Amino acid sequence: MQIVNVDIQYLSPPPAIKYCKKCGKKTEYVCSGLFRVNAQCKYLDIWLIYKCSNCDSTWNMTIYVNANLIIDHLVVHRS
Repeated sequence: MQIVNVDIQYLSPPPAIKYCKKCGKKTEYVCSGLFRVNAQCKYLDIWLIYKCSNCDSTWNMTIYVNANLIIDHLVVHRS
């Protein structure tokens, strides 16, 4: 059995200008440094979580949607 450890690092995620429903105007969304992963059978979805710079409302920026996974003899451990 092989254990694979993966470290994901980024230098600087891009800010985004989006309409904020709470603020009622276009504001800058900055990356919170967090991400969300959802796995269903053979498919994987990944989002970066952004927060409004004024009111902290969140927006999930899509990285991958329905990415097809092929995992053969791989064990993934949560830490």
